[in-house]
Amino acid sequence: MPSITSLTDPTAIAELDGPPSASTLTPGAIARQAPDLHLVVPGEGEKCAARCSVWWRETPAYQDHTVGLVGHYAAAEANAGRAVLERACRRLAEAGCTGAIGPMDGATWHPYRFVTERGDRPPFVLEPWHPPTYPGHFRDAGFEPLARYVSSVGADFGDGHTPSIADSPPLEDGHVRSLALDRFGEELRRLHGLVTASFADNFLYTPLPEADFVALHRPYRSVVEPECVRLLEQQQGDGTRLVGVAFMVPDVLRSKTTSSLSLGAQSETTSSPPLRAQSETTSSPQAECGEAVDTAVLKTLAVHPDLMGQGLGRWLTEHVHQRAQMRGYRRVIHALMHEDNVSRRLGHGEILRRYTLFRRDLS
Repeated sequence: MPSITSLTDPTAIAELDGPPSASTLTPGAIARQAPDLHLVVPGEGEKCAARCSVWWRETPAYQDHTVGLVGHYAAAEANAGRAVLERACRRLAEAGCTGAIGPMDGATWHPYRFVTERGDRPPFVLEPWHPPTYPGHFRDAGFEPLARYVSSVGADFGDGHTPSIADSPPLEDGHVRSLALDRFGEELRRLHGLVTASFADNFLYTPLPEADFVALHRPYRSVVEPECVRLLEQQQGDGTRLVGVAFMVPDVLRSKTTSSLSLGAQSETTSSPPLRAQSETTSSPQAECGEAVDTAVLKTLAVHPDLMGQGLGRWLTEHVHQRAQMRGYRRVIHALMHEDNVSRRLGHGEILRRYTLFRRDLS
């Protein structure tokens, strides 16, 4: 059995030189995600052969289990990966956990899930990515699928899809507008209130304080196109309340930030992907080839729970599709939706990618 060391300092964890990971392994991201322990299988020289973090405090609820989380996973080969995962599960059991869930970097606000069916399309912007062997490492360590997710083509204008919606949302005193970049902090605080209300019953949900939400999403300012973020508001007396959002980004990494950009998506149909920046050296294949960016990614669709069942999710989806077409995009990807999510019916095209979240019984 390989020797395994443990770390708790975010800077020391981030400075490890090891295999590629789907996680955002910067000191700031690790500090926000706050793992209880980081486990390392040493490799040759200064490199590590395998690594992962574990969380046993303030973890999400799942049935009647005491949940532990395994995230920040990376391994150069299967034996080292199995060793660090076995130690992780043993440590979680010692902490009183009866089930381990992973990969998840502390919460669904941060990177989680493995790509388990890659398809032919290269990774799109903000999509978590990792070596294809990692899901097998988890299976070999006794993990089984807990939940499955998909990304699909939501609209392909080259195939003849033309958005067709009413000019106004089906909401009394409702209106839609673009994101105001000059008031970005204020916009994020309002979004926090909306997604907190929308996420309350979400699978494996844990709350995120407003200040952490704002800090997590502040790097978006250099990525988004304001016209691609549609905010649905409802008049209330002398003011308005935010009741819906469709958050779309171009399929190109225009910012060199490595911060985690998590904004879960929930509509009346519940979808909860994290938005995450890729590494500093990663850009979209189109950008690398000097091609015009012709694809946008719909990462967030949320409607206030008070207004579920009124068709607002569908209206917002078609509205943002219309905006994408007007701005010259050829297609829109709907990213990281739960496979049982009703929002999958809001798209118009084929599945591009499948993802899996795993669980292992510790009792």
